[in-house]
Amino acid sequence: MQVLRLGLDGTRRQVTHDEADVTSFALRKNGDGIDYVVHNARSTIALGQAREKAMGIHFDAGISTEGLRITDNFSIGDRVTALRFSGDSAAEEAFEGQPRTKSILFSVTERSPAPPPQGSRSPDRSGNGTTGSANSLVTVRITDRGVPTRFQASRRLYVEAADASGASRVCSAEVCSGSMRSLKAAFLVPGRNEVVIAYERATSGRTVLYRWNIDTGSVRKSADPGGLLDGGGFRRTPCAQSGVLLACAYSGPSTPPRVVTINLETAKIATLANPNAALDARDFGRTRFLSWRDAEGREGTGKLILPSAFSGRLPLVITTNSCSGFLRGGSSYLISEHVLAAHGFAALCINTNGDNELAPQFNEKTAVLAPHKASLASYQAAIALLDRMGIIDPDRVGIAGHSFSANVTAYAVSHTRLFKAAVLGGAITIDPWVYQLTTATPDSRRSGLWSSFLNLPPLDQDPGGTWSKISPSLNAARIEAPVLMELPESEYLNNLELYRQIRRTGGIADMFIFPNEGHWLGREPAHAYWRQLRALNWFAYWLQGQRRGPPEMTHEVELWAAWHAQRDRQLLSISLPSDARANP
Repeated sequence: MQVLRLGLDGTRRQVTHDEADVTSFALRKNGDGIDYVVHNARSTIALGQAREKAMGIHFDAGISTEGLRITDNFSIGDRVTALRFSGDSAAEEAFEGQPRTKSILFSVTERSPAPPPQGSRSPDRSGNGTTGSANSLVTVRITDRGVPTRFQASRRLYVEAADASGASRVCSAEVCSGSMRSLKAAFLVPGRNEVVIAYERATSGRTVLYRWNIDTGSVRKSADPGGLLDGGGFRRTPCAQSGVLLACAYSGPSTPPRVVTINLETAKIATLANPNAALDARDFGRTRFLSWRDAEGREGTGKLILPSAFSGRLPLVITTNSCSGFLRGGSSYLISEHVLAAHGFAALCINTNGDNELAPQFNEKTAVLAPHKASLASYQAAIALLDRMGIIDPDRVGIAGHSFSANVTAYAVSHTRLFKAAVLGGAITIDPWVYQLTTATPDSRRSGLWSSFLNLPPLDQDPGGTWSKISPSLNAARIEAPVLMELPESEYLNNLELYRQIRRTGGIADMFIFPNEGHWLGREPAHAYWRQLRALNWFAYWLQGQRRGPPEMTHEVELWAAWHAQRDRQLLSISLPSDARANP
């Protein structure tokens, strides 16, 4: 993996030719080259892994026990390597070594113009970001002010302006503070004592620009592009500033990413480059942002995609966790909302509200699975809203969940009757089986998950039977919704007990495993294609009563139909009087 330089005219040139893979890079501040990060050379990594195979592999917290084979379990480009876990949940190559930073300087003709003194950057990993000139300075800093927060120890950001003398002012408006997911960046307007703030409310997937006058303290809306300004996806890229212009990666629910400029003085937005013009020209149906509040008053947000034309109430599929940028199926692209709408579904992508991360830290009085139950309450409120609007049939609702929302989905189908079909795209962690499987060592990467996030007791310290009350597999007999599991190889063992128990108790479950895939599953285009197509077929069968799919998948749909008929016969047998069962 190396760095390429791409031109707007389609030209490309390889910049780095390193013996190691490049893991990250950044343009140097004066525009004269790049700094990039590498680890050990590929030959060094291969030698270490070959020696390990010969001598035996030491079992420790770095070994995955959730499904991934121990060696040759991941592809990087055209080579196969071995992944190990480190720290909380990060994965790295075995024997990759420590990171090292290198630099390459461009020729004079290749150099980018140096940014002006008032250039800006968004908060870095330490939580600090600055935007300034010779006479003023705006600092975006992260501070918890002594109040711990939940969900991976999130901290609150504040916008603070300080001049050269050190005197500072803190913006007191709502849009000037929040989690890292809501308060994106701050930019000084050249020649003015004003700051433009990029803010995303309630993890809505919609960046709005606000203008803060440092002298008067007033804050007003400057621009609402209708989407995100960081490209969406997992590795978001903040806007870059050059004078009065911001260059941003804009994307909306029905707008694939493009590069735009935003004038800080006039708030005018212009397209600089549109690499996805062909996709952008397609008809993606009717799109709208929605917000609602659950029974406890917590705000929920989502993006609704409807067919271009329809009549009557539609079956609904909820996609989950994060609806950032151009919609491709929630956080892990399980099933595209636009594909669903094109096939006669209402598709609602629901965000997990990142602002909830600023709530107080969990303690012994906090409800078990509090964040999961909050998400489920949000799903219930959204379904009720669409029902009141006359858009959906509440008796034909499906859900696709991955990562955190895979657990919400598994809990929902085993503890409610909200959903008539479900797709799980990743591992669940709220089963006793998973607790035993993933904590083989005291320093396992998941060892603190149950007490710090799920608020669940150790298995041998559960006199109240908490696990039996919340576990999907231990409540599998209550699951009526057919469940499809499309899982990465690295996680399929986590779901094995749930699959077994659903099938054992007469429910319907199907499982497909994608080899050499990690948590987010989608590095292989073929995997992404067949995974989404199968999910579409699943929802079409169970919510629309349609048998669809290419010839390669005919046997799958026929198997679902056979299971469906068998379950119906079992239900009929149970409902009939004993004499009728004896004398059909």
